[in-house]
This record gives sequence, structure tokens and C-alpha cells, in this order.
Amino acid sequence: MGTPADAPGVFTIGAVNDVGDPAGFSSQGPTVDGRVKPDVVAQGVAAYVINQNNEIVTNNGTSFSSPITAGAIACLWQAKPEYTNEQIMQIVRQSAHLFNNPTDKMGYGIPNFQSALDVLLSVDNYLQQYFLVYPNPVTDKLHIIFPENAETTQLKVYNSQGMTVMEQEVHPSVKTVDLHSLPIGLYLLNLQTTQHSQTIKIIKK
Repeated sequence: MGTPADAPGVFTIGAVNDVGDPAGFSSQGPTVDGRVKPDVVAQGVAAYVINQNNEIVTNNGTSFSSPITAGAIACLWQAKPEYTNEQIMQIVRQSAHLFNNPTDKMGYGIPNFQSALDVLLSVDNYLQQYFLVYPNPVTDKLHIIFPENAETTQLKVYNSQGMTVMEQEVHPSVKTVDLHSLPIGLYLLNLQTTQHSQTIKIIKK
């Protein structure tokens, strides 16, 4: 995965064919510092384009999967223009079909923009019921947004082998968790109250 696709803050798009298989020419991740790349994938094999003669033809390349995705993201962002680019990118990642099990070839997978739109339109209700964490991937400080009427919460972090590597109480008055001591990798964050339990996948970079 080369420049500029590996730069922080860049949303990187790989290519797949019309049945969702990764294209051989599409660069693979992760980045040298362990971040998942590509972020998502879209059709870049036999993608329909307009050539220099104003004819509709098919062509191959991430140069086509990228604008296909950029156009869809632009439409999504129009639904909630008050959201930041980072928020929009994370919602698109989370809508993709491999979000819970990203791969080097396809990253988080093929995004589902209907699902992403549903999240955007229902986010106020979502915030009333669920925890949110950011940034994700995280370098050191993880911030927690608590749902309404939240109480003292038991936080546990599990590594990819299912071992507990961190455990502490968090509270709405203290919304930051220090993860700098954790090695780079994929973790599961569990937040448990007396009435609610939620598990969120996080990536430490």
C-alpha cells in the first residue's frame, strides 16, 4: 500500500469485480504502522466508464472504484452535511460487509450505503441507547460518548485471543481511556452496565 493511500486521514478504496472478488491489481494492506487498508472496496473490474469518444465502455482500475465510491459518499454526506468527514468515513467503514473481520485485500469490504444512511438518519435515537467511541483506529486516548441516563460502567478490553488485557470503571464524568500501553492490533471493547452490555471492535495503531 503506497502513497498517498497510506497517509493518515485518507479514505482508501480498493477494487473488486462484479461478484465481489478482489482485483489482482488492487494494492493490499495493512500500512506499515498496522492500519487496515484499503478502507473499503468497490467495482473496479469491468467498471462502466465514458471514454474519450463519449462512448460507454468498461475498464479496469482503482481509478474507477474510487470515483464510484466518492460519488456515493457525496450523496450520503448531503443527507447530513453537519457531520465531519471523519464521522462520515467511519459510518461508511462500519456499513461494509467485512467490518468485523477486515482483510488485507479488501479492508472492511463493500459498503452498504443504505445501511450508512439509516445510521445517519437515526443517529439521535442511536445516541440515546448506545455507547460510541472515537477515534477508531486509536493511537492512545479513546473517548467514550455515553448514552442517556448512563451510569458507572465496567470497561473490559479483550485481545484477539480472547484474553482480558484491560479492565476499569468508567463514568460519564470521565470520558477518556488511555490505551497507549496496548500493543498495535485488533481488540474488543466491552462496556457493561446493570441494564446494558455492548461490545465494540477497536483497532490500536
